[in-house]
Amino acid sequence: MPDKEKHTFDQFLTDVSPDNLPFVLEAHENLSQKGYRTKVALAKNGYVLSYLHPKTKKTLLNYVFRKSGMLLRLYGDHYESYLDLVGSLPGPILTQIGKHPDCKRLLDPLACSSRCPMGYAFMAGDTLYRKCRYGCFLLPVNGETAPHLRALIERETRARDA
Repeated sequence: MPDKEKHTFDQFLTDVSPDNLPFVLEAHENLSQKGYRTKVALAKNGYVLSYLHPKTKKTLLNYVFRKSGMLLRLYGDHYESYLDLVGSLPGPILTQIGKHPDCKRLLDPLACSSRCPMGYAFMAGDTLYRKCRYGCFLLPVNGETAPHLRALIERETRARDA
């Protein structure tokens, strides 16, 4: 049975490691100032925090927890407007992106549900990435990735508000 109880941002913070807390709090402050609303749910491995666009109510990003730690899933609906940034992500992040499944619908439009919004296709170096939208930008949150995640969030929010 689904969990109907309301959960709060402060409850979500109890699952965040002290190392990631500054990044999470800074991102929260920036997104709150831009009018993004939060939605907190309880999942198998901890809380899931989503940020919803103030007008469209579309999800910008989620924080999720896995055995490996906290991950951020960015929904890069406007990634094509910042391909320069995506294409210049450092090797470890691109390696992580490369591990995620390819988008079936990009490879064969009939291979996935017609309701699927399709994934992302971009070049980074000499490599063409064609990744599923639900895994492509599902990246670990840590000291090394935080500046890049911050830049991706900034560029996506700017594009959504343009």
